[in-house]
Amino acid sequence: MNFIDLHGHHGAYVGFPMPRSSTPEMIREMDRHQIATLVLSPHRALIEPGSNGATAEILREASGRFLAYWVVHPHGEGRFEREIAAFEAARALGFVGFKFHSSLHQYPLDGPRFEPWWTYADAHRLLVLAHTWGGDTRCGLENCRRVAEKWPNVRFVLGHSGYHEHEAFARLAGAHEHLYLDTCAVGCLDGAIEAMVRIAGSEKVVFGTDLPWFDPGYLMGAVKYSGIREEDRMNILRENAEKILAPLR
Repeated sequence: MNFIDLHGHHGAYVGFPMPRSSTPEMIREMDRHQIATLVLSPHRALIEPGSNGATAEILREASGRFLAYWVVHPHGEGRFEREIAAFEAARALGFVGFKFHSSLHQYPLDGPRFEPWWTYADAHRLLVLAHTWGGDTRCGLENCRRVAEKWPNVRFVLGHSGYHEHEAFARLAGAHEHLYLDTCAVGCLDGAIEAMVRIAGSEKVVFGTDLPWFDPGYLMGAVKYSGIREEDRMNILRENAEKILAPLR
């Protein structure tokens, strides 16, 4: 088991079937697809402000198979100082950085309430996964461009690679050393994997599945059976993520 998934979740989600969302079920899926490590942001943490503490219990339960993002909520006064202290206290459990979901939380990725979090991530060279989507003025191409230019030390993964604007996002990632595309959802688009590799290079693409939203086999197949070299496949499925995570573990 040696593949690494940088984009996952955990637990139930209201209104959607999540048949394999518990820790044992997710680990069984990971084993089935030879995924050694999953970096996740649990659904509870995405929905409930102040619930990142519950993620620590998930990390303990998984016995080293999971790492985690600390989900950043933009609403609420005075949250940064309190939350960053809690993040620092829990870091050793397996938190490697932050997760922003501007579409869900209805707040722009480059908005002032996120600024102290980006500044902290930049100072500590943390990993950040942000939901991105072409045409969304909260997490679209220009939001990501402004963030990339202002905070060059963040290991910044563009979740979903802008989806239907993945070629434009690939050009952005290719222009910034610290930006990475991920395969999550966008890998289902015919030719997307090949396009991202052609434009940005396989060293700038990481593997993400959205487990338990999707069966990991689908996106793994999209990578394995795409028209790219074996070296490029291994960069996406393991090598790039290993390099990103090595100094953060």
